[in-house]
Amino acid sequence: MSKRTSFWLAIVIILMAALVRLWNLSALPPGLNLLEAQDARIAELVRIGRVEVLYDTGTEGREGLYHILLSAVTTFVGNDPFGYRLLSVWVMLLSLSLLYTLTRRLYGRSTGLIAVAAMSVPFWSVLLSRSIARETLLPLIVTATLMALARTLPVYRRPSLAPTTLPFALLGLVLGFGFYVHPAHYVVVLLAMAFIAYMIITRQRMSRRTLSYLSFTIVILVIIVTPYLISSLRLQELNGATRLSGEYNMIADTGIGETILGGLGGVFVSGDQSILHNVPGRPYIDAVSGLLILIGIVSAGQRFMQPRYGLMVLAAVLLFPVAIFAPGSPNFMAYSTIIPLLSIFFALGVKQLTRYISRQRFTTYIGYGVTLLLLANFAWTVFSLHGVWGASADVRAAYHERIFRLATYLDETVTDTSTVVCVSDLPFGLPVWNSDVDKVATLLVLMMDNPDERNIRYVDCGSGLVLANGGAHQQVIFPEPDMLERLHPYITDWVDDGDLIVEGVPENSVVSMIVEDRLSDTIGLFTTTAPAGFAPESPGGVAPALLPVQFEEKLAFLGDDTAETDLTAGAIATIVTYWRVDDLLPHDLIFFTHLLFDAETRVAQTDTISVVPDRLQSRDVLVQLTFVPLPETLPEGTYETSTGVYLQNDSTRLDVLDNGTPRGTRLFINEIVVQ
Repeated sequence: MSKRTSFWLAIVIILMAALVRLWNLSALPPGLNLLEAQDARIAELVRIGRVEVLYDTGTEGREGLYHILLSAVTTFVGNDPFGYRLLSVWVMLLSLSLLYTLTRRLYGRSTGLIAVAAMSVPFWSVLLSRSIARETLLPLIVTATLMALARTLPVYRRPSLAPTTLPFALLGLVLGFGFYVHPAHYVVVLLAMAFIAYMIITRQRMSRRTLSYLSFTIVILVIIVTPYLISSLRLQELNGATRLSGEYNMIADTGIGETILGGLGGVFVSGDQSILHNVPGRPYIDAVSGLLILIGIVSAGQRFMQPRYGLMVLAAVLLFPVAIFAPGSPNFMAYSTIIPLLSIFFALGVKQLTRYISRQRFTTYIGYGVTLLLLANFAWTVFSLHGVWGASADVRAAYHERIFRLATYLDETVTDTSTVVCVSDLPFGLPVWNSDVDKVATLLVLMMDNPDERNIRYVDCGSGLVLANGGAHQQVIFPEPDMLERLHPYITDWVDDGDLIVEGVPENSVVSMIVEDRLSDTIGLFTTTAPAGFAPESPGGVAPALLPVQFEEKLAFLGDDTAETDLTAGAIATIVTYWRVDDLLPHDLIFFTHLLFDAETRVAQTDTISVVPDRLQSRDVLVQLTFVPLPETLPEGTYETSTGVYLQNDSTRLDVLDNGTPRGTRLFINEIVVQ
């Protein structure tokens, strides 16, 4: 095969690989799973300036280089799931290009084409290219390391190039920066050291210049890895070595034999059972391809003393255990380090098979057979990805499809429409800062493309509702399927005034509301039905308070709609208050509600808030439901109720103002009658 023909065939294969990886990338996978959301969250932290060597996810450490790259790419292409995944596609295509170059130079053009095709078609190779994970960089790091070793040391079939500093510098860069990606890179560095030792022990022909340049590689490696070492010593519980030891402790608990059988069986027999990695039960590669891989491994082992084969044998000996001894084996995510090796051994298996058959006619048949085998795997992968896997209800649930569809809808509407998102787990501050990525608000924001977050309010609709911009047009979003049914009846009464949107959104997920007139009438009634008064300890003493009552921090009390007259001891009193926002609020603002025997004797108390305060805008009205448990021993009688506001960080209460004059820190509102 000519060099030109090989080159163009390689381009065709890589373009086909790009097509299957990019096709419908914006919708498949349909959202983010929790592990991907964690990586996306860290990328967003990088975007706001929190660049760290090791990130604490709450359960483990994460190296930060991948997230820096992810943040840089999404800055230009958008930070929705499509933008997050695009980096993985580019990295895999670059890995395929390097693999072709490496294999062609080591074993010939035909072998290079077979290797790149073998790496293009497996289902996990394609799905990994569509995933948001640090492991997407591992095939590139492994291939680049093998390429750099083959270029710096006399490994090529026809070594004709004198050593220069550039390849050795590139080797140092790859080995150094890999530490900032994944703990598996420890083994990649061990591979480089083992191969250098192999070249010396087997007395391969190397010049003194080559040996001196290796010291240059080590210097570059040490310089790059120093910050990582310092961070690892400072954060020992997060570093890669600690995590690796923890993984192998898990393996010991599971059983070494069971782990080995699972890891080996995942390649040829059973496959990964996780819906996040695989169509459960599908092996990494078919049985015939697995046999060719085994032939390739045996063939390379027989030629171990030749550096171009010895390099692959050492890589297999050191890197295969990373995949086989992974917790929960077979775990395809751990296979990321050996994807290039499996492809190379497949190609070597085909190469060895053709050596056994000398007649040209049968060699041609082998070529046809291998081509059909690869095409069959390609078709199997496409069918599995867009058919079986893509249509799975488990996939839609794991990747939070409902939230993804709502995020897509909000991308189109949130700029022009005030939006209230009902959540059952309120975030604190910006949603992307939360370490708990399973929060609905966090997932929703991560799936949006450069969201106009200032127009989004987050509220726990089980105990509150925001009427944005004084009740003007707004949309209320319900990310959870049964959330409309779980609303408090008082909130349901307001939501029922809106219209349920049914087109282009998930079922029971969006309500459009315009309630200006009703809100105006409700607040107007408070002046006669909900009197408020200043506290007796305030300057001026007890006196009626004219609604609305202004508080510090640009917040106004509009009135309360509490009419609890048939409560019993041990019941829960529901206090309904209305508040208007006049300016941006602090993030740690909290409402307190006290049930009082007299002005000074407190019998029950609840401190709460149903919204993320710093997301509210001027003229927003908050309907706050506060649930106050009554003591079991509470006597019958009429009890006073007071309310106010304080800042959680320093427990400072906000002053109640009367024409700008402070009148204490609490307001007295409607009474509660206990029967």
